[in-house]
Amino acid sequence: MDSSIFVDRHSGFKFSTYVGDECGDYIRENGIFEYDIIKKMEQYVSKDGTFVDIGAHMGTYSVILGQKCKQVHAFEASPSTYEHLVRSIAINKMTNVRSHNVALGLFDAKLHLNQVSSDGGGATVRTDILPNLTPVQKTEQVTMKPLDSFNLTGIELIKIDVEGNELDVLRGSVKTIKQNHHPPILFECWDDTWFANDKDLLLTYVSLLGYQIQQVTPQIYLATRNSSPVLSDFPSESSELTTSSSQKPIPKVQKEPVPPAQDEPENNIRDIIGKNIDTYINMVEAGDDILERPELDSDLLKAVALTELAFKFAGKEKFVESFECANRAVQIGSSEGTGGLRNVHEELYWKVQEILSIVSGRVGNNHAGYNACELLLLGNPKVDHDSMRDIIGRHAHYMGTLPTKKVIQIKAKLPKDYNRSSPSIIQLPGPKEAFLVCVRGVNYKIWANGAYFIDDPREVCRTQNVLVELDSNLNVKQQTSRLLVDCSGVEKYPSHVVGMEDVRIFSQDKFVCTSLEHNRGKIPQMCLGWFDSKGEVSKFIPLAVGNRIQCEKNWLPFVVNEEIYMIYGYHPFKLYRVNPRNGNMTLIIEKFLQVGEFCNFSSFRGSGSPIRYKDGWLLSIHQVWDCPGTIRKYFHRFLWFDKLFQQVKLSPVFYFEKPQIEFNLSLCLSSQGLLVPYSVVDSTATIAVVDYNVLDAILGFE
Repeated sequence: MDSSIFVDRHSGFKFSTYVGDECGDYIRENGIFEYDIIKKMEQYVSKDGTFVDIGAHMGTYSVILGQKCKQVHAFEASPSTYEHLVRSIAINKMTNVRSHNVALGLFDAKLHLNQVSSDGGGATVRTDILPNLTPVQKTEQVTMKPLDSFNLTGIELIKIDVEGNELDVLRGSVKTIKQNHHPPILFECWDDTWFANDKDLLLTYVSLLGYQIQQVTPQIYLATRNSSPVLSDFPSESSELTTSSSQKPIPKVQKEPVPPAQDEPENNIRDIIGKNIDTYINMVEAGDDILERPELDSDLLKAVALTELAFKFAGKEKFVESFECANRAVQIGSSEGTGGLRNVHEELYWKVQEILSIVSGRVGNNHAGYNACELLLLGNPKVDHDSMRDIIGRHAHYMGTLPTKKVIQIKAKLPKDYNRSSPSIIQLPGPKEAFLVCVRGVNYKIWANGAYFIDDPREVCRTQNVLVELDSNLNVKQQTSRLLVDCSGVEKYPSHVVGMEDVRIFSQDKFVCTSLEHNRGKIPQMCLGWFDSKGEVSKFIPLAVGNRIQCEKNWLPFVVNEEIYMIYGYHPFKLYRVNPRNGNMTLIIEKFLQVGEFCNFSSFRGSGSPIRYKDGWLLSIHQVWDCPGTIRKYFHRFLWFDKLFQQVKLSPVFYFEKPQIEFNLSLCLSSQGLLVPYSVVDSTATIAVVDYNVLDAILGFE
C-alpha cells in the first residue's frame, strides 16, 4: 500500500499515512483524531520537560506536543507503522523527538504483533483478545522491553495507547513513574463488554499507583497524582473535589468506605492532619512521639495520622519509619479493649495492612508481611478480584517451599512428541504397598512469557494419559504401562483442545477430568469416567451444576460408602453428591467457612482430592497469580476437615520449587509419608514425599 504526506487541517503539521486505506483517507480529508485532547495535554508539558508517547502511530501526539516540550520519546512497535512515524518526525523537522521501534511491556521478549487494520491501528501483542477483534491481516515480529529499561528522566506526561496491553506497559514502568514523581498519564481503556474484566484490573492498578482518574472520552482516561492515599478519603471544607459531567471519577478499590466515628466530624480530619503532616514527619525522624500532640485527641485522629505517615515514609523509601508507623496504627484502640484499629475504622485498618504487606519485607520482617497478606487476602470480606491478584503476587515474597523428605521423578514412557505433565495417584489394595499413577502427556510447551507453543501442524492442543504402577519405593513397575483410552462412545464435538485433561483418579476404576470435546461451546467441562485394568474407559458422563455449562476445572471427587461426592467450591463451600447413572448433582452442604479471622476463601481452587486423614479429610487447594503477558504462578495449601466438614484447619501457603506454574492433582498416604504429585510448567511428573510430622505441624495438630 502506498504512503503519502498530507497537511492536517487542524494543526497545520504534515503527517505520513497510507493512500487507499479507509482510516488514512478519512484523516487526510477530515483531520487527525483526538486533536482536542492533544491540545488539552499541552498544559502538562513545558520547555524543560519530556513527553513519552507509547503507541505513537504516525506521530500526531509526538509532533504537536513536541513543539511545547524539551524532548519526546516516541515508541511504536509496528515496523511498518514506524516508517510513517519517522517520516512525520522528519518532515516537521522535529529534532527533539527520539523514535524507538520497540513494543513496551512487562519484560524483554521477542513477540508477534498482530495487525487487525491496514493503517496499523489496533495492532496488539495480546493473542488472547484476538477472537474479539477484526481478523488479523498480518503479523510482524517485534522486540518488547519495559519502559524502566530506558532510564528516562524529566518526564512530565505519559500517553499510552497499545491496544489492550496498557496494564503490562504500566507494570513495566513503575520505577520510571516513581522516579519522575508520578507524571500525568493519558491512557486508552476499551469500554467493550468483553473487555470489562481487563478494564476493572487496569483502572484498579492505576488507582493503586496513587492516581486519581478522570474519564476524558468513553475509551480515554487521564490519571493525575493523588497526593495522599489516606487523606483523600476525608474531604476538606476548604478543598472539595469537584468534577464536571465529562470527567467522571473512578471509584476507589474499597468501594464501600466505612464512615469515621460519629464524634469526629469528617470534614475536620483532613484539615487537622494535612496542616501538621510535615511536623509529624520531622517528629518521627527525630524519635519523638506524635501521639502526644494535643490535636490528636481521639483514636481516629491518631490512626489517620499514623497511616498517612506510613504511606509518606514508604514513598520516601524510609521503610523502617513506614513500618513502625503502620505497626503502631494497627494497635490504636486496643488499650481500651476495642479490638484495635479494625474496630476504630475498618477502612484504615485495611490500608495499614496494605502498607505492611509492602514494607515489612524491606525491613526484614517477613513474618509481618506474610500475616498482612493473609489478612488482606482471607480476612477482608470485601476484597475484589483484581486486588486479590495483586495480593497473591505480593504474598509470594513471603512464602517458602514445602518441606519434603525427597522428590522423585515419575519415569513413565509417553507417546512420541508428548511431554510428561500433571500426575495423579492412588494406593492399590494388596499385601504389598503399590500405587497406580496417571501421567498426563501434552504436545505443547509453555514459554517464559506464558505463551503456549503447540507441536501440532493444526495447532490442536492434545492430551494423552498413561497409567503406570509404582512399587513401594515409587519406582515404575515394568510392563504396567497402558494408555487411558476413551472407549465409551459418548458423542464428541470438534475442538482445538483434544483429550482428557487433568485426570484425577480417585479409586481403582474411577476418575474425573476436564474435556472441551463434550459440549458444542468447547467449554472446559468436568466429566466422570470409569476405566478397567487395561485402561479402557467404558463409561463417561459430562457433569454440570444446573442447566448451564460454564468453565469449571477443579472439582474434587471422593467416595464415602460407595457414594461419589464432589467438592465444588470454597466461597461458599459447596459439596455435591453425584448420581453415577446420569451425573445429576445434589447439593449436600453449602456454607461460608470461618477459620479464626479468615472468612474469604474465594481465591481457593481445588487441587488434590480429599483422602482420609486423622478421622477427617485432607485435601489441597491452589491460588493463582495470573497477569497477562507473563507466566502464571501457582501457590498451594493443605486443608483438613473433620469427617462431617464442620471444622477446618488451614496450612500456610507454599510452593513446591519456586513461584511458577506448579499443578497438584491428588494426595496419597504411604509408608514413607504423604505423597504429593505435581508438575512444573506442564513439563514434569514429580512426587514430593512429606513427613507426617511436618504435615501435622503446618496444619496445627498437637
